[in-house]
Amino acid sequence: MHKRTTAVVLISLLALLALAGIAQAATTNGFGLTYAGQQNCTGCHSSSGISQAYRNSRHGAFMAIIDPSKGGSLSLAVPAFDLPGMWPSPAGGVGGIQFNAQDLFLQVGAPGVTKEYIGKYKGGDATTTAGSYIPPLSPSDDYPLFDPIGFSPSLNEWEPEGGPIITVAYFQRCGGCHNLGLTRPAAAAVTLGNGASITPTTPTAWSGLGIQCENCHGSGEAAIPGHGGTGTKVLGVGALASEACGQCHASGSTVERRLGTTSSFSNPNGYTPDEPLDDYFYVYTPADDVGSMNPRFYPSGANRSMNHVYYNEWNIGAHANSRASLKNELGNPFPSATADCVRCHSAEGFLKANGYDKTILAGYTPSPATDKYDIECAVCHNVHEPNSDDPLSIRGGEEVCSTCHTTEIAEGTSVAVNTVVSWTPTQKEMVAGYGLIGVGEMGSSMGNATCVDCHMPETRTGRMSHSFKVMMPGDAEEWAATWPGRNPGDSCTPCHDTMTRSTLQGNIDGWQTEFSNRLASLKAAIASAKTTPAGMSDYGKALLAQADTNVAFLENDGSSGVHNVPYARAGFTASMKLVESALAPPPTTTTTTTLPTTTTTTTPGTTTTTTTPGTTTTTTSPGTTTTTTTPPPNQTPLFSDVPATHTFFTYIQGLGTMGAVDGYLDGTFRPDALLMRGQAAKILVVAFDFHDDAWTNWSNPTFRDVPRPLMQTDSARYPFDYVEEAFENDVILGYPDGTFRPYNRITRAQLAMMIVRIGGDLLAPATAQDRAHFTDLAGLGAEAKEAIALCYANGIISGKTLTTFDPLGTATRGQAAKMIFNLTQM
Repeated sequence: MHKRTTAVVLISLLALLALAGIAQAATTNGFGLTYAGQQNCTGCHSSSGISQAYRNSRHGAFMAIIDPSKGGSLSLAVPAFDLPGMWPSPAGGVGGIQFNAQDLFLQVGAPGVTKEYIGKYKGGDATTTAGSYIPPLSPSDDYPLFDPIGFSPSLNEWEPEGGPIITVAYFQRCGGCHNLGLTRPAAAAVTLGNGASITPTTPTAWSGLGIQCENCHGSGEAAIPGHGGTGTKVLGVGALASEACGQCHASGSTVERRLGTTSSFSNPNGYTPDEPLDDYFYVYTPADDVGSMNPRFYPSGANRSMNHVYYNEWNIGAHANSRASLKNELGNPFPSATADCVRCHSAEGFLKANGYDKTILAGYTPSPATDKYDIECAVCHNVHEPNSDDPLSIRGGEEVCSTCHTTEIAEGTSVAVNTVVSWTPTQKEMVAGYGLIGVGEMGSSMGNATCVDCHMPETRTGRMSHSFKVMMPGDAEEWAATWPGRNPGDSCTPCHDTMTRSTLQGNIDGWQTEFSNRLASLKAAIASAKTTPAGMSDYGKALLAQADTNVAFLENDGSSGVHNVPYARAGFTASMKLVESALAPPPTTTTTTTLPTTTTTTTPGTTTTTTTPGTTTTTTSPGTTTTTTTPPPNQTPLFSDVPATHTFFTYIQGLGTMGAVDGYLDGTFRPDALLMRGQAAKILVVAFDFHDDAWTNWSNPTFRDVPRPLMQTDSARYPFDYVEEAFENDVILGYPDGTFRPYNRITRAQLAMMIVRIGGDLLAPATAQDRAHFTDLAGLGAEAKEAIALCYANGIISGKTLTTFDPLGTATRGQAAKMIFNLTQM
């Protein structure tokens, strides 16, 4: 405990009402707490803009003096009293109570919200108007609060008219949070946490009206000459503790009871923010709801029935224990916990890292071992931020959440392999629809919804939840979480008010079940691929690493896909393709040779055709033809499963010598395997010399589902670079949803269209007979029908039967090689 001065200095009301002015001596209240007063703070902090910004904030403007004899202004009593100024009589009163502005002491209430007024006559038993009646107050040195007067700022009128006005003792009941250094009597003598005493005769007095600087920054301890010559000690970094906010924004109970009642005070007496709040005030938790007929919390931990409450919810959440995740059970930091971690795991670390390098952080060194504060209220709220239009003063506005809940990669890019581990948050990227490897940027599926909309629902009228947990519509329905006429109490209905809670919950359940099933399938596929016998290429291993990274990315988002359902689905599809490609990747090297050249020489009686390499000589004489063929010495089959006798040997061998087709690592070509769209794009751009060493569209990928490799190496070009080259040369178009689907099997019609696009003027026009040849093209688009007719007219394709083409059927790698090679020979 701190040493306290024991002198009791009772300050006259008039002397302490000034909220600004020249520096004056520190004062000590009835609990032995010493305060400089806000007028001393403004003298030094006005140049930085903090003083004015604070006066404009909800805290700084929460109370105003009306009584001119106390330095106030009558104009603050708004609106003008109606009918002609008669307010309904208090319970048990006789007649109406007529108040004029001259009868008021204080206006209480933040800007833009309901105002309440404090009468200026102590004890409550006198007014300036004959016939008016205010029941006596206890204690008699308190002032009457008229509650509820019910002024509506939006309607600019009093509501409800005709209802009874209840008068209560303002300072005894609620003034402890609205004033500095308040002392007030209790039902019995009690020793406070600082050693001071509160008794039934403790006078009602204060060291300053309104919520002043020292409510949060003051220690109540004399330290002559003290802070800036004020004679008091002021907290530094300790002001970051959420307990400074919790002294008022919490629901709980004190050991001492209010005078004349068995009820506890609603805020601690004698507390200063440099001390543990628990020494003065018991903060309610969900454990206190056990067996209660009127629970304070919903089962999720969200506020149900408490007023002025944010601290209770924060106190039981993950933010209040953010530093614990960096430490073991003994409280020692894990070896992996570094100074960089505290920028999102401690309040002082966050502020330092985000440019809030104020005096309170002077000399601070980030460390998971020595940082003292979790993600406190002050991380998100700055109650005296200059030039802020936000009455709640949220640091960074809506971006405050994504400052930490992110993998910290540039928008539109993919996360690096193996950089997403068990603790890496990915919420920002998942919501925005970028970051997954192999999936292009898709954007948000949530419209204009923000983190706050879903994670801070209004579960209690006028109170946004600070448990930061989504209130599921199904839970809200089960728990009857509804505030009629104001808010629905769950996270979904405010935006989806045409849907029932059961429908909304059904959608969420369906998405999360799908996510769980696809995640399990993907993990199983990766695990199976890793059991492939040694010999998987480095390229294949790299693809598996990409799939593993995507798994971590999807899991770490924590929403089971709900943050962005289309993007999660695309991630699973792309990741499964990565696994498939890892099992059968393209070779990392290619062989390029020059196509054979042919020269024909004719002399009488003899025709000699010379092909380099190799020679064929045909001798013709009357009645006799002799053909001698010398096989080319270097026409050894390029692929073990495509011998010279194979149906597609000539076409595959020809494309292979161009480098347009590659085999697999086992030396095969697999001519009967079905061709993928990405493979078709590669064959075409290489065969027609549209491929070069430059990387096409590296910084601005065209298709969101074509994985961009981690590095610009030749072995990693497929499929990204070839697909981009095909797109740039109008060989491919892609799908309307912005995908290309490189690992999908190509249809025969799609291949025909690609061939025609790249063939262009090389192709002879189709006739009406060519267009009518195949009888199974109904339902195809005009481009597909014309492409098939052109390919048939030019001898590039033949049908499945004499009159059918099977346009939606798949094409094998061998069939595609024949079609494309035939085009190259034109």
